[in-house]
Amino acid sequence: MHVQQAIQLFGGVYLGFQCQQNCIEDFHAKKPWTPGALTHEGHAVYAVGYDPGLVTVLTWGNTQQGTWAWWDECVDEAYAILPPEATNPRFAPGFNMTQLQADLDAVAS
Repeated sequence: MHVQQAIQLFGGVYLGFQCQQNCIEDFHAKKPWTPGALTHEGHAVYAVGYDPGLVTVLTWGNTQQGTWAWWDECVDEAYAILPPEATNPRFAPGFNMTQLQADLDAVAS
């Protein structure tokens, strides 16, 4: 849910994942990524959309979908990139930059 909220608020989430064996083949075949044996190689992509079954990422000059099961199995880091506009109190209803900074400070210490 947090990832979906970040995609809605900030337009995307930068993420890193462990590549599954058929990662490149599935990309070329336009098949959604699913969990599979890992290759011990990593990759970084930018998630820009989602629906109940799939997340959509930008990679290798195109879009690629992955199942949420793929996300759970392969994704090991995700980051919301806050635009400078997020400091404006009118940026998004309910978003509070001051509270976010306080929360981040609390978990960092």
